[in-house]
Amino acid sequence: AQLPKPTPTQAPAAAAVAPTYDGAVGALLQARCSMCHGANGQKGLDVTTYASLVKGGSGAPAIAAGDVAGSLLIQVQTAPQPHFSQLTPDELKLVSDWITAGAPEK
Repeated sequence: AQLPKPTPTQAPAAAAVAPTYDGAVGALLQARCSMCHGANGQKGLDVTTYASLVKGGSGAPAIAAGDVAGSLLIQVQTAPQPHFSQLTPDELKLVSDWITAGAPEK
């Protein structure tokens, strides 16, 4: 008797890991934005720590976890008038994906 050929099982797709502040976003913002938005930064915004970024600046919170369109950081970066330190499309996508994922710290 011949055994039936085994049906190959699909390898599980690698789950996309949401970006985190500690994992990628913080380093990006510190490299691209902290010259103006560090301790005592312009408009009160300090991107150098997760807590200070979440707190936001003098105008409003910089990010709204889960709400890309409602996040001031995204609004400034996508405004018709380019920001002094404009994120690249890939960097903007990383930050947007992070906000969509709830803006996790770790």
